Amino acid sequence: MSTVSDLDTWRLFFKVVAKGSIAKVAEEMRIEPSSISRRLNKLESELGTDLFQRRGKHLVLTAAGSLAFSRMRRVVFDAASVFKDLQDVHHNEQKHITIVAPIGFSEEIISQALGEYIDMDSTVSFSLRSLGYLELISPDSFSNFDVVITPVQVNISTRDSKLICGLENLLVATPEYLAAQKYPIRSPRDLREHHTFSYYSQGREMNFFLRKGSESFPLHKHSVVRFNHPGAVKNIVLASKGIGLYCPKYFYIKELLKGKVVPVLSDWTLPLQPIYLSRKDRNRIEVERFVNWFCDFIQDLPGLVPPDYEGYWVSDSNDTTVV
Repeated sequence: MSTVSDLDTWRLFFKVVAKGSIAKVAEEMRIEPSSISRRLNKLESELGTDLFQRRGKHLVLTAAGSLAFSRMRRVVFDAASVFKDLQDVHHNEQKHITIVAPIGFSEEIISQALGEYIDMDSTVSFSLRSLGYLELISPDSFSNFDVVITPVQVNISTRDSKLICGLENLLVATPEYLAAQKYPIRSPRDLREHHTFSYYSQGREMNFFLRKGSESFPLHKHSVVRFNHPGAVKNIVLASKGIGLYCPKYFYIKELLKGKVVPVLSDWTLPLQPIYLSRKDRNRIEVERFVNWFCDFIQDLPGLVPPDYEGYWVSDSNDTTVV
């Protein structure tokens, strides 16, 4: 296993940060300091950057170390909470379904689905976990979940995986923001004159091109702020601070209907983000029943399109002329 995806190594990293000394951590854990040093050195080597620098007798975080500490602490704590929840489930195993999904999809789609499902069958219970750092968690972590919903296909031999829908994406801004601008936005090039905000994950945004006919325009180079939570993009857009790039339409349905936000460059097309579902055990009747119902449920939701849609997807190659 890569050290980067080894949660125990990150816990060791946190201990050294707290103590400011490898020797103190080694004494507390009753292991050799060299053992800790080797694991941290390997972690730094795989990351390609130093996490610590020595200041006298103490170790202090570098800029990269501070970033790793703030980001990975949540990942590790969330993972620990997941494992504890799974171990502490006292419900009938055949009636309890565990689900993991991206943050935005969990908040807007799955929560709505579960609310309707338990109205139909109150004997089934669920545990839902949201992933904000999907690309940083080892696929091994998925093995304990009955249902995994991701924007990338999960290639695990013990699971079956299928494309269940595509997410429509928009550029959005408030009418107030647009009205305050000196010039209207007529071309993607005009976005360079505005503050733009995006929702990203590793590798995802590199494939986002606006398209119109034979023309295309890359969006991944133009965000002034990138977030890993669609809610953060929505908040800053609703504050009339700029334009949200490749915003999932389902996350803005209420705001679009009420006129709080409007599409920008609506004559240009953004690619659909594929959404995959994989399940652990096809033989569990409750899981099979829920999955079949859920796949039917999402077909009628605005902002989601069926998997047989023949339009422009994120995975499509960019064979148009870049403007």
